[in-house]
Amino acid sequence: MEAKGGLLGPVDILKFWARKFLRLAPAYYFMWIFMWGLIARLGEGPIWNFTDMDFEQCKRQWLPTFFFFGNIIPSIMPPYTGCYQFAWPLQLDLQIALFVPLIAMIYWKSRVAGNTLMFLFILTNIAVNMYYSYTYDLKIGFVHTNNFYLLQAIISKPWTKTQNIGFAFIMVDIYFQILAYRKVKTEQEKSIRFPSLHKIHTTPWIGNSLILFGIALIFTNLFFCTHWNANPFDASKFGNAAYWGISRPSWVLGICSILLAIFTGHFNKAKGFLSTNNMRLISKSVAVGTVFELAVI
Repeated sequence: MEAKGGLLGPVDILKFWARKFLRLAPAYYFMWIFMWGLIARLGEGPIWNFTDMDFEQCKRQWLPTFFFFGNIIPSIMPPYTGCYQFAWPLQLDLQIALFVPLIAMIYWKSRVAGNTLMFLFILTNIAVNMYYSYTYDLKIGFVHTNNFYLLQAIISKPWTKTQNIGFAFIMVDIYFQILAYRKVKTEQEKSIRFPSLHKIHTTPWIGNSLILFGIALIFTNLFFCTHWNANPFDASKFGNAAYWGISRPSWVLGICSILLAIFTGHFNKAKGFLSTNNMRLISKSVAVGTVFELAVI
């Protein structure tokens, strides 16, 4: 974009979309053909029909799936039905990529406009998810029986993922500013051109605070709702809506806070902590557990 003066022509945008499609399409279509054409026909028995459930509608609804819109059409998506329903992450990836060049051009024209739009994306995502929580009476926790429409309402739709886009572009913008900051040679010029970034770079307590804030948000998301996961009916309808509206953005905000500390050179203490023998033991245990998890599933 810099070489083109911040402009992307139709050919450039089509090339970007084509590259994204070509990266996703081989795995997407291979698994679809393999699962629908082969796996569902390899056996029979009292529970074998569950293998067929994700492909029952493919004879009638293959067209949206073929064009990576199976997570949007049909509008009603009961769990474990439809056509290749579990491919929604790849479908979402391609759908979000459709908007990336347009947002990039907005940022190139005006960082203020781009960041304002991204903040609106995040706030809108919170409101939309809370609305769906109220509409479908969703409960805290992914496996609760009341969350029959969770996949249809929140998990698989691009308009419930706009906070991901918002945080991603804001962090990319900050990172590019950090790169520009690093190119400035004198400390005085850095403090004049990038006062906020210079303050973060040169103040250890700010970096440490960013790390602690990020860890606090992540652990809060992991453990704060333990009681309501076990007893979801104890939470009010607003409490459930607040969970589905705020939990994911606050989780991502925690990750972004830690990344900002890393980008600005405040990760040495945390890196030392992660290099301790206890942390190495935990990381190796997680790696072994991941392998056995696949066998258990």
